[in-house]
Amino acid sequence: MGSRADKVAIGLIQMSCAPEPRLNLDKAIAKIEEAARRGAQIVGERAKPLALLSL
Repeated sequence: MGSRADKVAIGLIQMSCAPEPRLNLDKAIAKIEEAARRGAQIVGERAKPLALLSL
């Protein structure tokens, strides 16, 4: 119990997006790679709520 093998490191990324999809993909990949370098084994992205998307 309590060993390192019992734990999973989770990383969350949040980023602004540009109109160009390729720039967004490149930025997301860089953020995911950074999270992995910092020890994240699972990485998720904080999505904006739908209510904010229509503003």
